[in-house]
Amino acid sequence: LGSAFGGRIKEIFDPNVWMASVILIALSVIGLIISLRIRKGIAARPNAEFNLNGFKRSLAILKIIRKDKPLFLCLCAISYFWFLGAVFQMNILLYAKNMLSAGDSQTGMLLAIVALGIGIGSVLAGRLSGGQIEFGLVPLGAIGLTVFCSILGIQGLSCLSAAIVLLLLGISAGFYTVPLNAYFQTRSPQGERGEFLGAMNIVTALATLLGSLFIWLVGVKFAASPTQTFLTLGVLSVMATLYILKTLPIAFVRLVNWIVTHTFYRLKVEGAENVPSEGGALLVCNHVSYIDAVIALASLSRPVRFIMYRKIYNIPFIHQVSKVMKVIPVDYQDGPKAILRSLKEARAAIEQGDLVCIFPEGGLTRTGNMLAFSRGFEKIMQGAGAPIIPMYLDNIWGSIFSFQDGKYFWKLPRKTPYPLTVVFGKAMPAESRDYQVRIAVQELGAAACKLRGVYRKKLHLSFIDSVKNQPLKFCMADSTGLRFNYLKTLAAVLLFKSKLFPKKRCPMETNEMVGVLLPSSCMGSIVNGAVMFAGKVPVNLNFTLSAESFDSCQKQCRMKSIVTSRKFLQKVDIKECKEMIFLEDINEGIRALDRIKALALSLMPAFLIRLLGVDGDKQNIDDPATVIFSSGSTGDPKGIMLSHGNIFSNIEGFYQVFNIKPDDIVVGALPFFHSFGFTATLCFPVGAGIGVVYHHNPMDAAVIGRLTEKYKATIIMGTPTFLSAYLRRCSKEQFRTLRFAVAGAEKLKQQLAEAFKEKYGIMPLEGYGATELSPIVSIGYPDYVSRDKRIVQVGHKAGKVGHPLPGVAAKVVDPDTFEILPFDLEGLLLIKGPNVMKGYLNNPQKTDEVIKDGWYITGDIAMIDSDGFIKITDRLSRFSKIGGEMVPHIKIEEKIMEILGATEPVCAVTALGDEKKGERLVVLYATDIDVDGVLRSLAEKGMPNLWIPKKTNFYRVEKIPVLGTGKLDLKGIKVMAQELFTQGEIRRENEK
Repeated sequence: LGSAFGGRIKEIFDPNVWMASVILIALSVIGLIISLRIRKGIAARPNAEFNLNGFKRSLAILKIIRKDKPLFLCLCAISYFWFLGAVFQMNILLYAKNMLSAGDSQTGMLLAIVALGIGIGSVLAGRLSGGQIEFGLVPLGAIGLTVFCSILGIQGLSCLSAAIVLLLLGISAGFYTVPLNAYFQTRSPQGERGEFLGAMNIVTALATLLGSLFIWLVGVKFAASPTQTFLTLGVLSVMATLYILKTLPIAFVRLVNWIVTHTFYRLKVEGAENVPSEGGALLVCNHVSYIDAVIALASLSRPVRFIMYRKIYNIPFIHQVSKVMKVIPVDYQDGPKAILRSLKEARAAIEQGDLVCIFPEGGLTRTGNMLAFSRGFEKIMQGAGAPIIPMYLDNIWGSIFSFQDGKYFWKLPRKTPYPLTVVFGKAMPAESRDYQVRIAVQELGAAACKLRGVYRKKLHLSFIDSVKNQPLKFCMADSTGLRFNYLKTLAAVLLFKSKLFPKKRCPMETNEMVGVLLPSSCMGSIVNGAVMFAGKVPVNLNFTLSAESFDSCQKQCRMKSIVTSRKFLQKVDIKECKEMIFLEDINEGIRALDRIKALALSLMPAFLIRLLGVDGDKQNIDDPATVIFSSGSTGDPKGIMLSHGNIFSNIEGFYQVFNIKPDDIVVGALPFFHSFGFTATLCFPVGAGIGVVYHHNPMDAAVIGRLTEKYKATIIMGTPTFLSAYLRRCSKEQFRTLRFAVAGAEKLKQQLAEAFKEKYGIMPLEGYGATELSPIVSIGYPDYVSRDKRIVQVGHKAGKVGHPLPGVAAKVVDPDTFEILPFDLEGLLLIKGPNVMKGYLNNPQKTDEVIKDGWYITGDIAMIDSDGFIKITDRLSRFSKIGGEMVPHIKIEEKIMEILGATEPVCAVTALGDEKKGERLVVLYATDIDVDGVLRSLAEKGMPNLWIPKKTNFYRVEKIPVLGTGKLDLKGIKVMAQELFTQGEIRRENEK
């Protein structure tokens, strides 16, 4: 009514301003009476929410609100807003007329501008709050009200200036009122929320009436001008702001926290509904950086009491803030009694209804991997009767407050605002054990990686970014003499993409699969890139497979084309077929103009390259990036679909753990048809912006050594078999620049690891994975030791395959019941994360068999220790059931290798059928051994009799069957063992 008729009333009664005020007061009273009558009528209806007299019930509700201090203070703050609104609405009429000499239309415009500002502020407050109640906006809004009211109290403002100030004042009002109204609604009991809101309306109506009286008092009794009225409101707002900050100092902390987090970071919060809106609970969170508490606080609307390391708590500025936040200090050097007091204080806080947050790792990770959880939170929750809420902070590694690059603070952020994700898991019982909570936090990390949004890119688009960041940097070379920088590599990819897949001859087909039959080389890498740029899926074919398996792979993918080389076909003895496109023919058709066009396109901005040079979908990272066929070590090859997101997550995790340097260079000797080779030597180097040098034969140690020395390579990756060959043939000088040697695909023997370290000065780091997991699951990394040696974080342990990569969750379960097993107990290993494959090609049934609720069933028997290290003890398929007992082949192999003192796989254990015991153990060996001596040593070492093979089941062979990937050919070993056993049986039968 004031907005609609205020200007007209003022005009009629001018200069009797007091008369206008009286009429407006009367209108407010009439509005209040009507409101109460309507409320009373609603209360009289049957089955209505208000089953008592409306007005009396509202008074009763007000008494309840008065006893709830937070709710009462919130109501007071909301009422102050309505008081200001009433005063403003009437004072602007006078201000526009007397101070700005404005007409009725301009006056109405000023009122509309205030309303527009409130609307903008309200929308902004909702968006900036991120779906939660952000109290930090309240003092920000109060400060804005104070400042802009005071500015309006300055005489001489123009109409335009006043309009701008009023708009900003309205925005401040929106910031102020939205969190308060939201809090009042959520704090009100759900069953009585309507009555609580009704009581609030009565109070705000009285506040509006008080505003009218204030105008009369100031304008008539004290004859204050409109500017003086605004200045008086500014003073009142100062007092209100100071009261807010004094009564709720946490609001000021949240204000500063909100400004910092929303200026430098872009928060995405998932699962906040899992945090109880009231009552006590314990938040258990990973610990990555110095701002973890700041981010955790910004992601919740409730106050949080943190458990903090005492030395940080005592830092002067932090100490003052910590007191306001009611932080609970703890120091493990204070002794058991002091620690127990801190834990009891945390339990008491939870029992009183507070949220408490603990970082159970006890310190910041220096590697990016999650550290071991201390069991202090178990002590806190004993008898607490409140839930545990797992919580994960994602993507903070890389911020200036993390230890990436080996230092805090003194580095530039990768991106501003920096994207972060906070994920809250479902409530867990107070009795949950450390291994259960740690797995829950890890699982949230796996989910968080998938929520990074546009930060995750398709592999070839990420390569374009690498080119634009460092166009002239060395990119790749190979043993044929080819050498490319990043710009030249991109130009070559664009050139071959246009020649291999001209749009006129190759109509677009979504995710069409294209065969690539090339060795590990620059051209192999460029062709894979060209296929991706064409919007198709490269499938690197295994040239070591049998002709039948090779044809099967081709048919499963429905390949219309296979890119290869005649020269290479001759080397691997594969026949030509009609689908093949030969690089020799492509090279003959390349003209100088084609090269110029490709180079010109590669020099364009990234967005134009994506627009003009990249075909197909550019957003969906769940599209397949490749299909890797299993080696067939335990059966027929299966097509494993790996998406761009799968491989991108693996690259991110590997990059993070190994703290990759800009001058790192990878030795790329692994075949691209192997998932380790495709991810680690094809996609990883160009995606991480580092160099790579290729050679087609990983067993050609002499060439590998020369390339490593020539290009000063720093990272070499391969199987233990390959490392063993390098150990024999490569000199110490050739490997002097290596920083890391990574071994995977098969078990790394301790003798080999120690011999490698003794010769080259670096310990090979063992990893574990599977093609279905893109392929890396876990990997060891160098230990972190601070300069003063007070902080030590172990990165690898002998006989274990390291920690899961960041974003990957691992758990060990009972093979029969799938119940999670505690630390150090052996069971079936399950993996979850963004690296888990899309599925098996054309075989959804098989996919469903190995992926349950997002967890991939590896088929490996393992244990996880309390520090989070995984130890693979055997393969489920590499067990024999003899006399009702499970007998592990790998452990028998290890013992025989240990007895022989061998560092290479000179023996292999398999099993054949046996009528009496179900299965019999068979040993193939490829070196001269004393079988009787081996059997005696096995018995002396305490090996169970059931695990010791019979002497007649030892067979001498020329070589142990090995696949092109360097892994044991288990299928071939079994076939060979069967043939030898059958021959032996025939011979013995003939002798009889």
